Amino acid sequence: MVRSRMNVGTMMRCVRMANASSLWNGRQGERVVRVGFSRGWASAQVYVQPANRSANVAPVVVGLMNLLQARSWTKLGYFRPVVPVVSTLAPDTRAELVAEIFGAQVGDGVDERDARELVGNGQVDVLVDRVVEKYRSFVQKQPGLDAILIEGFGALLPTEFTNHELSAMVANALSARMVLVMDALAVSQNSSSHAYSNALSPRDAATWCAECLAQFRSFDCVPAGLIIKGVARGRQALRELTARIYSNLLGTSTKLMGVIPYDREMETVRLMDLVQQLDGHVLCGEEFLQRKIYQEDVRVVGTNLDSWLNNSDLGAYRDMSEKRAELMHEVRASLGYDMLAVIDTDTIYKVLKRVGISDAPLVERIISRLDMDGDGVVTVRELADFSPRLLPVTAADRVDIVLGTLLADRSVYYQGLLAGIVITGYDKQRSINAHIQGLVRNERFVRLHPLLPVIGVELDTFDTVNALDQRVSPSMTAHSVRNVERAKTLFDEFVSDKAVEEVLYRSLRGMAGDSRQGSFATVRPSSSTHEGADKQELSPKRFQHLFMERAKSAQRRIVLPEGTEPRVVQAAGQLLQHQTARLILLGDRKQVLQIAHDHNLSADVFLGCTIIDPADPAESERLERYAQVLYEKRKKKGMTLDTARELVREDVNMFGTLMVELDEADGMVSGSIHTTASTVRPALWIVKTKPGISIVSSVFFMALPKKILVYGDCAINENPTADQLAQIAVTSAETTRAFGIEPRVAMLSYSTGTSDSHDKVAEATRLVKERAPDLLVTGPIQYDAAVDPDVAHRKHFDDPVAGKANVFIFPDLNTGNNTYKAVQQSTGALAIGPVLQGLNKPINDLSRGATVADIVNTVAITACMAASQ
Repeated sequence: MVRSRMNVGTMMRCVRMANASSLWNGRQGERVVRVGFSRGWASAQVYVQPANRSANVAPVVVGLMNLLQARSWTKLGYFRPVVPVVSTLAPDTRAELVAEIFGAQVGDGVDERDARELVGNGQVDVLVDRVVEKYRSFVQKQPGLDAILIEGFGALLPTEFTNHELSAMVANALSARMVLVMDALAVSQNSSSHAYSNALSPRDAATWCAECLAQFRSFDCVPAGLIIKGVARGRQALRELTARIYSNLLGTSTKLMGVIPYDREMETVRLMDLVQQLDGHVLCGEEFLQRKIYQEDVRVVGTNLDSWLNNSDLGAYRDMSEKRAELMHEVRASLGYDMLAVIDTDTIYKVLKRVGISDAPLVERIISRLDMDGDGVVTVRELADFSPRLLPVTAADRVDIVLGTLLADRSVYYQGLLAGIVITGYDKQRSINAHIQGLVRNERFVRLHPLLPVIGVELDTFDTVNALDQRVSPSMTAHSVRNVERAKTLFDEFVSDKAVEEVLYRSLRGMAGDSRQGSFATVRPSSSTHEGADKQELSPKRFQHLFMERAKSAQRRIVLPEGTEPRVVQAAGQLLQHQTARLILLGDRKQVLQIAHDHNLSADVFLGCTIIDPADPAESERLERYAQVLYEKRKKKGMTLDTARELVREDVNMFGTLMVELDEADGMVSGSIHTTASTVRPALWIVKTKPGISIVSSVFFMALPKKILVYGDCAINENPTADQLAQIAVTSAETTRAFGIEPRVAMLSYSTGTSDSHDKVAEATRLVKERAPDLLVTGPIQYDAAVDPDVAHRKHFDDPVAGKANVFIFPDLNTGNNTYKAVQQSTGALAIGPVLQGLNKPINDLSRGATVADIVNTVAITACMAASQ
């Protein structure tokens, strides 16, 4: 390896001032500079480096990987030169995130403790050598990766200056193109606060950014791209900062890839983050650790219990809670029930005043949290979801405050006003645990109203509040569905595709002997051009995120007739929290909300949901209207108007289907407590099948570890004829294509080729080719020849589908149903369905054994189907 030396006396003085160990070996004033080597690997490499110590780069990692996969760079790697210390309370969430969501192969560099020791001993060159060897080993074990995202470190060394130099050495040694991520909020003049007003101004942010880039250039590392996030609120600030940065970058080889605005929801800390990052001990209330906390809601409680419970902020939040229903009534009176309708902040001020919420600090806080992008408007859903809670921090020896607060939370007077309790100095006063466990063990006491989260930390009160200010930051995990989707959306909206293309192109062009040219569309990883490597080769998690994202953007109205079934209510809670669809529940409102309460779901969540009780006399006009429609459709079959009225009033599936038919809902999901016939019959009577289709059929999406297969029909038709089998094949292909997967259809039989013994499948294949001449289809064919290229070759079956099929049409229900269950059980595949097809409008059936997750998936699938019509 070639090394050169240069004088950095100035930098040495900075390091000494920071009490940092020297990064340099040899004589005083000299440092090691590494020159990139000929790599011998063919992946595009991007080194994502936080520009400041506390920068949160997780949203950029998620957005960048999502963009790569969307452009067919499907085989991704993820490598960290320095791996953070992992513990039970601080798990490796980043590795899990990229592995589960994007199917990325994860490689680890040097353990953080070893890295700190090497730096402390002045052995930085040894550290860099070890990182290079770890990286080389990772690449050799994972051949054929399209791109590798390398996440740099921001807080390994005491100062940003020294972190930048070490990061530059590592990036140069790996010959990776660096993308610098600056978090404008994290370098604000008062970074202890999470308020917009403390984010850097565009002028200050641009100046800081220029200084940071100059530092990296002085280390012989010129970042290929720059992304700035956490920019001060308002579109004007975005435009001003973008213009300043463009001006600063003129004449340089660094591209501004994007400027992402500060997003309050993304930057929200949850109680779980506090536990993980402060090594907290959860004494009770584990089920509420997903609650959001804001810095301005933290209250140090050192007074007596009476003063605390009469705190003016608690009173203000109580006013907000008590006036919530009145507030939403006022809003809906003018905007209706459209949760995506926008309302300007001036109007919110007036409405708040009209319902009696006049506390100025509270009003300002409400507006600040709602108006995340500073454009002066919010949605009705954002207003409905606003539920502020205080977080008291008190010493562990204040048993009166802790127990008094826990008991107060059970009172209607204080319910919903508190996020939890943080007790400090827990290591010295663990006796508090005995008092709390006394309450926890009283099952009758906690059954109806579980206890608030109580978190014990070993720091004293002063250090705990400082840590909440400076150290506790929002985490992003594979299970943070909302944050992951939000990160993708922000990246897609504010980061330039062309700029990303250019950075990747430079990475590919920089390879030894690589002279490829062209744009993103032409500079493709070779593995992505292999036959069969198209969009269906997705991990189950990735596929779920894709259709959830599509459903979320579509915002279709889905009616759930079984609105008082606990599994349906729990699923509805999840769907509403993630804003996956606009839901309509059929059932008694009080019963729905009681079930929600029994399962720890806030009634606030269901403010965004329409609940209709067909038995309510207030719905008599609707019932009569629906009965008339049903009567008109079935009178030729002998149905009377009285019978129609009775069916609409008594059969929730009939009621829900009529909502879909009359465009008062976009789709329906039922079947968790009803038979398939009960769900399908109203659909056949009212919605009917598509032109040219005489039967309703179904498919299952089988999400295997690395690809998605489609099986049909596995739930509806017992022994279809050749004509019906052809209809199933054509509609299954249409369903597959609706989810972004190009269908290759295999008509399955017990043998491959044609013979008299399976004329039905042969005839069905002929009919499919006749009715859909552009569809790739083959048959009769056995399953192994359809899915395995080697078997297809041995059986002399040479066509575009054999060995590469992704849609499998079974000859009868017995074969299909058993096969999907066998594959599900033996491979652990996620089976999503059954998805009904052939109807004019999307109506889907659930298994009576459906789990909450099954219902969530089916509703999202239904929303996607509605969006594609």
